[in-house]
Amino acid sequence: LGYGDVGCFGCDRIETPNIDALARAGVRFTDAYVAAAVCSPSRAALMTGRYPQRFGYHFNNNSRTGLPLNEQTLATRLNQVGYATGAIGKWQLGWSPEQQPQQRGFDEFFGMQSGSIYIEPGTPGVESWSPLPVPAKRRKPIYRGTEIVDEPEYLTNALTREAVDFIRRHRAQPFFLYLAHYAPHVPLQATSEYLERYAHIEDPATRIFAAMVSAVDDSVGAVMDTLGELGVADDTLVVFLSDNGCALYLGGACSNKPLNGGKRYQLEGGVGGAAARREDLLRTGELARPDADLAGRRRHRSDPFGPRRRRPHAVSLGRRNRAATRVAVLEGRTQPCHSAGAMEAVAG
Repeated sequence: LGYGDVGCFGCDRIETPNIDALARAGVRFTDAYVAAAVCSPSRAALMTGRYPQRFGYHFNNNSRTGLPLNEQTLATRLNQVGYATGAIGKWQLGWSPEQQPQQRGFDEFFGMQSGSIYIEPGTPGVESWSPLPVPAKRRKPIYRGTEIVDEPEYLTNALTREAVDFIRRHRAQPFFLYLAHYAPHVPLQATSEYLERYAHIEDPATRIFAAMVSAVDDSVGAVMDTLGELGVADDTLVVFLSDNGCALYLGGACSNKPLNGGKRYQLEGGVGGAAARREDLLRTGELARPDADLAGRRRHRSDPFGPRRRRPHAVSLGRRNRAATRVAVLEGRTQPCHSAGAMEAVAG
């Protein structure tokens, strides 16, 4: 997802009312930086709170060996203090038995190891585009836990369905949900439900990309509506971000404007992304630090996250109504809060 692909960052081509509402009610980051310009090391930083270069995780190829086992994840830390933890969507941090999500701190997992088609391209009403041939069948399976499942629904909608279900089942306890959408990654695919919104766009890639972003925006709306319906919105920390900038090989279907560069490039268009949270400057590695603190966990000098900074601060996020939710963190004392976690829109 590019910096210029959502309304609150100046996009007038794609309608993103739910992401925009999140930014209005919380804080819009104009200078949000990820730790890498490609998917896997960016996720490694998000999950560990550390620069991935510190543990030799530089490229997407590192996902073949996976996140080092001596690196603790945010999910592990929250799980240790009583949070229900769920990962839904793209994992890409290793798939050996000891590196799968449920061995890295997550109680539940629904999603895929890495890239996949969203739906069989021959499905009525589906449009597809990619610089490479789009597979007729899913080559990388969808898993529930460690079991392969048959998922006929459009992938973005399926992940949203699972996210809403996770929230409903765990509403009575602290929970951490990591919803890592694959959209709008290639292959670009969308169903008529979303394509109809952009029938006026003639270029196929641009039309499908816009439809995919709309599907992600609807997902954000479904999550926020569920939190509100269940009465836990005021106790829930919500973060929306992209793991890197949009890909230049999409030929203009997406936008990083006004930033230069894109995915794969160490320019702001590659590592600067759209995000909504509390401060004006965000580095994704920092997300694991305060969120672990919000769980009421004290840190020590031996902690790989480093000793706790002893300055009062507040986190203001994601409430759709009135003012943003505020959770004060003072001298290490706070009550556990829900966390809808990092809702990612994965770049193409």
